[in-house]
Amino acid sequence: MTAATPKHVVVGTAGHIDHGKTSLVKALTGIDTDRLPEEKARGITIDLGFAFLEEPDGLTVEIVDVPGHERFVKNMLAGVGAARQDEGLWWLHEVGRGLVLQGVLSCLVIGVGTLIVPHVTRGDAPVELRSAPATRLLYLLAGLVFAASFFVEALVSVRIGFAVRAAVVALAFVPGAKLWRPPTVPGIHRRLLWLGSWALPLGYLLATIFPEYRKACLHVVFIGCFAVMVFSIALHVALTHAGQVEQLGRRRLGPILLGVLLACALLGRLLVDLDPSRLRLWLGCAAASFVCATILWLILSARALRTQPG
Repeated sequence: MTAATPKHVVVGTAGHIDHGKTSLVKALTGIDTDRLPEEKARGITIDLGFAFLEEPDGLTVEIVDVPGHERFVKNMLAGVGAARQDEGLWWLHEVGRGLVLQGVLSCLVIGVGTLIVPHVTRGDAPVELRSAPATRLLYLLAGLVFAASFFVEALVSVRIGFAVRAAVVALAFVPGAKLWRPPTVPGIHRRLLWLGSWALPLGYLLATIFPEYRKACLHVVFIGCFAVMVFSIALHVALTHAGQVEQLGRRRLGPILLGVLLACALLGRLLVDLDPSRLRLWLGCAAASFVCATILWLILSARALRTQPG
């Protein structure tokens, strides 16, 4: 995809009631935009509906399905306004969203994870935070290149943008945390942390290879890396501050179940994109698994803090 080719297009439907607008959208995307019970009962569109279609070349088509009945003209006009947004500057929105959702958290993992992962998984002594000016300059350069990759993705090529991100992670995080060395200290949460660390470069690599499934690949990063690392580190901190250091190395059922639930959440979210005909089923399974994992983590942490000595 070149800079002259649009990366994001918003399309609005138009037509009288019962002309098949919603059916056409469902046939193209697999998404039924009539989500309200009243819409399904009456067989007409009442409120705005939204669907999307992703092309293999990276083009995203977002569809606004508007009502066709004269009684819902206000909703129809609102949909037309959404479809007539300024396409020329939409790429700035995509860049900003990418910097927030991917950039901030990825850089946090690279910066903090380089210190925490070796200590938690292998018991390595904390490294000296002060580094040579050349090292700081290299990390600054890596951060700038990582940020620039979102502009490359929006204006040049989706594949190249993700390839740059994968390269930065591979060069900055993998060697810094020495991820090729597996955990040597007992504890399920340490294994989860190590596996979650690998999910960061893996997710960006998969998005480079399969850019048409980049949303699914990004959830390898979001759930497989960010969520797994947060839960694992938080559980480690809770047990440590509660004075239950001996519990860190035990093979407990709680952390195992936590890992299983997060794996189910990731699998469900991947199936949303791989099997869109059952979008609601897979999205519901992913959400339920993630909520259960969060509740379980809260229970494990609260139990540890409740038994804190003193």
